[in-house]
Amino acid sequence: MELDPAHIARFRWDLSPQQWQQLQNVINELQRPMPVDEESERRDVDRARFVFPVKLTWVDEHMNQGELWAMSHNLSRRGMGLIAKRMFHKGDHLTLHLPMPDQTMRQIDVTVAFCRYVSSMYHDVGLRFCGVRV
Repeated sequence: MELDPAHIARFRWDLSPQQWQQLQNVINELQRPMPVDEESERRDVDRARFVFPVKLTWVDEHMNQGELWAMSHNLSRRGMGLIAKRMFHKGDHLTLHLPMPDQTMRQIDVTVAFCRYVSSMYHDVGLRFCGVRV
């Protein structure tokens, strides 16, 4: 799936054409099947490819509020994988703002399950769903 910068622009994801290509390359690399043995690749929950902009917000230990737009790359019943231009720590508590078809934002409390550097300023972040706010 190609990312459409014109469509995504309304979500404040401001990237140059070269950065768009880098992001697309990172997402494609993460989706590529890796040769591993069957036992180590077994997952409790299947993941589906889901490429869409999402907003993350948080409050740090000094009560400073943070906000960042990121690009999701997969979705499961228990969490979401995304590409962010910031490193997070395992256990960080964040709020995921997911755009809905009716133009509202669904707020979901999440915890960072893992974060690893991928390339070109991007980090692969695994989020575990904790609860949806109504």
